[in-house]
Amino acid sequence: MVNIWDFAYNKPFVRIKKNDGDIIEGKTIAIWDAEEIDADDDMIVVDLGDDGIENIYQGDIVAIERI
Repeated sequence: MVNIWDFAYNKPFVRIKKNDGDIIEGKTIAIWDAEEIDADDDMIVVDLGDDGIENIYQGDIVAIERI
């Protein structure tokens, strides 16, 4: 499992590859601990610009990198 918390403090632009093969690119705007959102997994929130916002659970991420 990837560590999304490496991207929490400086809020970088990221490229995320999800389990289903989708590639998401955008600016990190928040990372939520599972307990804070009453979920089973931590979540990263990415601003996709004009395409909105994407919430991605940590368990759905195959790879993540700064871009």
